Amino acid sequence: MSVNFVYKIVPLSSPPPSPLPCSLSPSDLDKEHGFIHLSTAKQILGTLRLVFADETRVYLLKIEYKKVEKDIKWEEGSCVPGATGGML
Repeated sequence: MSVNFVYKIVPLSSPPPSPLPCSLSPSDLDKEHGFIHLSTAKQILGTLRLVFADETRVYLLKIEYKKVEKDIKWEEGSCVPGATGGML
């Protein structure tokens, strides 16, 4: 799979700091699941529908894949990326 960017969806109710730091702490959902939830460009709409359906607005953080590739774990049998290591 060729991926240039991965995306972190952040609800408006939990805005990222401004200006954005070089790394972000995991969200409560990320902490609960033990990894940082990310999406590829093709997955964004599905993720919004499944996980963020109640949100009227979200932040979409675009992350260069090669900068986080070493921390990405692709779930076996899945095409959903997740970052391990606690920070992104």
